[in-house]
Amino acid sequence: MPYRLLRLVAGTFPVLGPRRGRAAELVVVSFDGGIVVLDLAGGKVHRTYGTGPLTPADEDRRRQFIEHVSAPQFRFHREGAVIEEELVDGDYLGDLAHGERAELITTLVEQFATLTATYSSDAPSVTDRDLEAVLQEVDVPLGFARAWGRSSTHWFSARTPWIPTPREANAKNIVVRPDGRPAPIDLGDLQVDPYFIYPVGILIAAGDTVMRRFLSGELDSSFAPLFEAAGRSWRGTPEERQGLLLARIAYAAHKDSLVQGNADRAIFSASLLRRWEEVRDVFDGIPQHRAQAL
Repeated sequence: MPYRLLRLVAGTFPVLGPRRGRAAELVVVSFDGGIVVLDLAGGKVHRTYGTGPLTPADEDRRRQFIEHVSAPQFRFHREGAVIEEELVDGDYLGDLAHGERAELITTLVEQFATLTATYSSDAPSVTDRDLEAVLQEVDVPLGFARAWGRSSTHWFSARTPWIPTPREANAKNIVVRPDGRPAPIDLGDLQVDPYFIYPVGILIAAGDTVMRRFLSGELDSSFAPLFEAAGRSWRGTPEERQGLLLARIAYAAHKDSLVQGNADRAIFSASLLRRWEEVRDVFDGIPQHRAQAL
């Protein structure tokens, strides 16, 4: 639906709450068929989801999430059919200078460390060994295979904590609050994923410069508390840093490939290739003498 038409449609949507009576400023149809209504004057976002109402379990998971992560405050209406959220007005990740992106990720990782330390972990459904088995059965990019072979993912085991996690970790879904804290937005029905999946996804979304800083060890002091909270061993070696990025890529490709509970190998391979392309230049830039030492 064209943007201009959406602006006209917005006039047909009333605003909820104490400012009721105004028309919404903008209505957007989301990828799943839901509707997003922006009330800029009221500082609110109203959402419905094409998949149907969110459940009490979804609400509990989101409340646990925002206790530790500075995501938007929210309310459920109509038994989860409509979610009213705080509208966070600020810069997006892609608007920031590289140093500011690194600082934002540091804060985000700290918040995920506290979430990991306090959340009652759900049972894991995949580990590094499972990913290794899948990678042996599908076509993978040669560069990825070489990088995976010299990386370390020992910390991604059956004892890995799983926590509430936003579905999409990309630059347009994280906003900087006025006080500098990161606000993951468009949470949807929070998934339950390994504790490192979202912050590392945002690290990748921050771009090559920030990833190179991570691979060089500049962000080790930020990630060490996250692994400590998860009860995982993390020495900050080059192998572990590379493994962290690659495990995130492989896990995301695995999730993309799940069709009615079963993994589709063709989808896995296509997703892995696309995600590898996002980081390939960073891995290609690792000095050859260092790569041989790993």
